[in-house]
Amino acid sequence: MSRQNSKPSVCFCNKHTIETMRSVGQAPTLTQLNQAITSEAKYNKNWSAATTLFQDLDKLVWKRLARLDNMSMTENLEKLTLTQLWFQTPVALRPLNESEIKYIRRVYQIMVRYSPTVNDATKYYLHLLTNHLDTPIFDDECISHCLISLIYLISKSNDVDFMEKGLELIQMALDRNLNNKQLEVLIDVSKEIFEYYGLCFNQFNGLIEESVFGNQGSIHGISNSVGRKKSGRRNNRSFLIPKSDLMNDNRRKQSYDMYMHDVD
Repeated sequence: MSRQNSKPSVCFCNKHTIETMRSVGQAPTLTQLNQAITSEAKYNKNWSAATTLFQDLDKLVWKRLARLDNMSMTENLEKLTLTQLWFQTPVALRPLNESEIKYIRRVYQIMVRYSPTVNDATKYYLHLLTNHLDTPIFDDECISHCLISLIYLISKSNDVDFMEKGLELIQMALDRNLNNKQLEVLIDVSKEIFEYYGLCFNQFNGLIEESVFGNQGSIHGISNSVGRKKSGRRNNRSFLIPKSDLMNDNRRKQSYDMYMHDVD
């Protein structure tokens, strides 16, 4: 009898686990909260539980970061940002270790990626930008992950009210210093937005241009976006982007899922 391959089950903490810990006087760690949020947002699709757990994690993060301010007051340091204080603090005395920083960033990526609506995803993307601009949580790679996830949700929403904002976000992403893989996935997941406006990404010159199949850009007031080049020195990475007619929906989703796999 042949042995059938079965997908291994994944077991994380969840909201019930966290509540049980608290009921017996145990305080959940950032690692456990990260696991619980991943479990509820990704596997259980329990968005309400995920948002509640995120609030718990956010409070714990700021409780830890407040120690930096306390240390600066004790040592009579001039007013510095939390990021500046972070790098002036010896590693052994920092209130968060590198693994915990990684977990916090991963939570933001999870919350944006698995948001049930574009508005929810936008909320957590902006939460990252506005609350951690001057903290060690702020990280270009994390922001790029979240931005691409938000564009993906807009592109798949088929909601015309979000399309113009989606095009603006695509240009914003192109203006960032994306690596080859990020740039490839960005163009793949933006296909529906490009098609809606009759645009395409020219892989040879790095420009968003009118498609040969027609353009609706002038109708929707986005003509200024056409022909804008991504900032920075052009390099050969634009040639790595597969043409849209060679990337069907399944392959595009697989490409996105593979890119985001390290979030899981």
